[in-house]
Amino acid sequence: MNRLRSLLIDDEPNARMRLRRLLKDEEHVEVIGEAEDGLEAVTEIQRLTPDLIFLDIQMPGLDGFDTLKALPDGMRLPLIIFVTGFHEHALAAFDANAIAYLLKPIEPGRLREMVERAWRLHHFADDRARGSHRSDASIHRERAAQFSADRSKETRPPYFAGSA
Repeated sequence: MNRLRSLLIDDEPNARMRLRRLLKDEEHVEVIGEAEDGLEAVTEIQRLTPDLIFLDIQMPGLDGFDTLKALPDGMRLPLIIFVTGFHEHALAAFDANAIAYLLKPIEPGRLREMVERAWRLHHFADDRARGSHRSDASIHRERAAQFSADRSKETRPPYFAGSA
């Protein structure tokens, strides 16, 4: 089974180490590298072409958003899961096409859910690129049903409480 080739980007060594430890047993993830700041992240994303990045927002030099902006135009972007200690960047993260936004300290169950989401999205893109023998519509219906089922299991973070 192909695993999501993943890059960990965080200026805090302990945060990278904890995330690596949490991902160690995830069957869908292979950690292929780390970066400790935005400039190194840009280089490593271009060099390694990961499928998925776990990206901190607040880092010295280039922050997480500037890191994404610094990538060359036309480059295939990896799936993005922002991992940060600050909830106030959530809307901007989704504007940057993140598939998830995890708050530190990371809850293992929530991480597992977001890795599953990344896995499904990655394979949906692979199915489309290969021109699967099934119709795009049937694949889309199946993936949408899976996504909806997963969304119904998710709990909203406290700062979303009460919003629909």
